[in-house]
Amino acid sequence: MKLPEPLEKIKDIKHAKLIGLATTLTLDIVLMAFALFFMDPYTGYYILMIGLVAISFATLYIFGWRKGKQLVIVGIGIFILIGAIWGPMKVHYDYGLPEPESTQSYSHINWFTRSITELDIGNYSVDGTVYAENVGIYETGGVVYALDNGTLTPYQGAVGETYEFRITLYSNGTFTTQPEVMVAYASSAFGEISTEFMEPVDANDTIYEDGKEFYYNATFDKPGIYSHTFSVNFQGEHRNSLNTTVEFGPLVGDESESYGRYALIGIPSMFCNIGMLFIILVLLYWWIGTAKEKRKAWDLDLIEKEEEGEKELADDGGDDDDKPFTCDQCGASVGTDDNFCPKCGDRFDELEDDELEVIPAEGIGEPKKDS
Repeated sequence: MKLPEPLEKIKDIKHAKLIGLATTLTLDIVLMAFALFFMDPYTGYYILMIGLVAISFATLYIFGWRKGKQLVIVGIGIFILIGAIWGPMKVHYDYGLPEPESTQSYSHINWFTRSITELDIGNYSVDGTVYAENVGIYETGGVVYALDNGTLTPYQGAVGETYEFRITLYSNGTFTTQPEVMVAYASSAFGEISTEFMEPVDANDTIYEDGKEFYYNATFDKPGIYSHTFSVNFQGEHRNSLNTTVEFGPLVGDESESYGRYALIGIPSMFCNIGMLFIILVLLYWWIGTAKEKRKAWDLDLIEKEEEGEKELADDGGDDDDKPFTCDQCGASVGTDDNFCPKCGDRFDELEDDELEVIPAEGIGEPKKDS
């Protein structure tokens, strides 16, 4: 791949490859910070994925890293390093987010078919009285359900501290058995998910039309960034549930306590999601380069064979005026002084004199008569 002359000269400067490594890391970190802090998560992720691959490959190539194996090895090292940086950077970003507002029901999940359906958002009301606004409403068997006011207190705290989850269930149904109201919380750092049954704040409250509160208290013995969601489960022909959105919280421990653990998480996350794209690009570059080299070698072999053929043809042809005879075996031109055919190697000196046909030169004397 030929670059414009000013760019092509960069690889010839002193310590070009080391400068290229430093430049690549700097540009990658700047891009990660921009995508994380100044863009929405979805757009930022795709910008990050494409940008890191393009910047890393182009910068390394410009500064002289052009062999496929070198690019793969250096690329792996770079994505391991920026993955270790990405983890703490993400922790810092998450700790800086504002505490989320209370959550409401949002979707219905059929656990038998593993399908998720977003619900229509509206107001839950009974006999004209609105009890919950802008919530996802789910109806089954003539009974309406809605979840509202999902909260977590405190949102950020210390290891070992008690964190209280709360949610309010609204329904126009009458229940002999209390619905299963649950909270699930998880941490990506530990890969652990806990799903717990919540208890009613008032066990004697059996009316759900105006809302019934549930709570669950949890403690966390490991620092980290957790997330949570609320749900109410229904028993029917197939198990299904009404769920809220997933929100951050709690943030357990000080920000610095999570740096090391999330740095280790960032390495495989960055490498598997983005680093593999870089390696695929390098392999494609190597394959194209190898194909071009093979094509050049094939073209050179073809030219060499053509030249050899032309040389043989020239050797066979010669000057026919100097070679008045023709070989009986292969038809090649043969000179008067030749004892062998120059093409097939047939011997002529073994012929008897009476087997030779003498062809006189035109205009010189007369042929001898037989005695």
